[in-house]
Amino acid sequence: MSRLWKNSTPKKACRPKTQKGVAAVEFALIAPLLFAMILGIIDFGRMMFTMNLLQESTHRVAETATLVFPDNNGINKALQAGLIGSSENNSPLISNFTTAHIELHYLDVNGTKIGSPETCTDYDRIRFVSAQLVQGDDGYAFEFVTPINLLGFPQTMDMPAFSVVLPRESLGWAENGTPCSS
Repeated sequence: MSRLWKNSTPKKACRPKTQKGVAAVEFALIAPLLFAMILGIIDFGRMMFTMNLLQESTHRVAETATLVFPDNNGINKALQAGLIGSSENNSPLISNFTTAHIELHYLDVNGTKIGSPETCTDYDRIRFVSAQLVQGDDGYAFEFVTPINLLGFPQTMDMPAFSVVLPRESLGWAENGTPCSS
């Protein structure tokens, strides 16, 4: 019985010589598409992360602008707050993102932009603060790392106009008042 058992099992699986290396060839054909898809997913994740940071940046600008006096110093301080984690004009988290990519406006009760909010008559009219990304040629465009333009997609993508409107808060009011309090 043990002899029968030994003869019934195959010793080696025989492959024809023409099949050698087929797996390597198949992998070589599929690997570029697989890697391109993985890199595309990573790039899409980068784009979503950037969009989230841009929304947060506009929110921080508007929030800071509600707390500072609306003169040049206060406006610059508010715009700097949008460059998350930076003390210069460029954001360390978003490549090529500067204070020039954010618009800051002070609005009256009707939502009309106030021309020079640092003057005392206009200061009293401020009811809302608006911050949004600049659109058009001067707007922020996300740059893809992967060469998706080979598939017919653009290499850059303009970001949407993230906009935040917040009600005024202290606008620089302190215990000693503001430059407009007399």
